Amino acid sequence: MPYTSFIKCSERQGYIKLHQDLINNPALRTKSQYITFIQLLNLYLDKEEVYRGITVKPGEFIVNYEYLANKINCSLSTVKRSLNRLRSEGLIMKESTKQYTKITVLDWESYNLNN
Repeated sequence: MPYTSFIKCSERQGYIKLHQDLINNPALRTKSQYITFIQLLNLYLDKEEVYRGITVKPGEFIVNYEYLANKINCSLSTVKRSLNRLRSEGLIMKESTKQYTKITVLDWESYNLNN
């Protein structure tokens, strides 16, 4: 499968792959949904880590809505709507508790340049 774009990760060193099908994906039809998904790809872990007693694997992370809203310059409600849309379209899984929200990017390996 040809990948048309590579975006340099700003949070860590490395690249993510963006398939041209993402451009036409209905979950990414708004600017905020597209940017939210790209930011999620940018927040990757390259190895399993433990955060406050929670095991977080590559492709998963504990999300802070305020951080995401600040990074993509939008409101908290926009970030939450975008994440819900990404979940309903099957791009992410979202596990919420009173203490945290864990996001898993589905098909994570397809975005990992090392594969």
